[in-house]
Amino acid sequence: MFSGRGSLTLGTRDDSFRQGWGELSSYLVQWRKASGLWDTVTERHVFWRGVAVMAVTVLGFALAITGGILSGHRTVAAMPVLLVGAAAAGAGVAALARLWELDRRTPRGSALWLQVEAFRRYLADPSSCPDELPVGERADRYAAWAVALGVESAWEQAIGAATSRPTAGRRFSLDLTYVLLVAVVLSAASPPSSSGGSSGSGGGGSSSGDVGGGAGGGGGGSW
Repeated sequence: MFSGRGSLTLGTRDDSFRQGWGELSSYLVQWRKASGLWDTVTERHVFWRGVAVMAVTVLGFALAITGGILSGHRTVAAMPVLLVGAAAAGAGVAALARLWELDRRTPRGSALWLQVEAFRRYLADPSSCPDELPVGERADRYAAWAVALGVESAWEQAIGAATSRPTAGRRFSLDLTYVLLVAVVLSAASPPSSSGGSSGSGGGGSSSGDVGGGAGGGGGGSW
């Protein structure tokens, strides 16, 4: 395609590029036939079936035309020939319209397709896999696969989000929160000190003395 050149100019006719693209297409067709990933037996059956249906269709049209010509001469056999030809031509056209069939893969081809599809879904949504994102040369290869499978935008966004995530600061803030929470719980669950207990009891004695004095005062006629 480059034909010894270091670059290509897009938008203009380039015979070397056209020739290289044609060779690449033929290589892919040959690889497809010899890869063992596609069911070539079914393709051959569909081909020969199509040939037979085409022959019946052509014969039906020929009979229909013949019947039309004979009907112009008022021949007795004109109507049967016309009806048979029309029926054969109609059935042939319907069969040709329904003859197409999707290409079938072999068991090995289906297994490889499932692997590629699973990898494409991973590249489209890397968060579905708990493993860490690849780095270095492996990341470059994954990016090439993402472009080939049409999910380069999703892969680029996932890589950008992973590289710009503030993991270190977030971890420190969480740890500090845990420390403060434990300190609050321990301080709330700790028993009161001994000095605080004696002070409380002394206060209680003083209060009882005052009450007693009040009662005595009452006995003296203060009430």
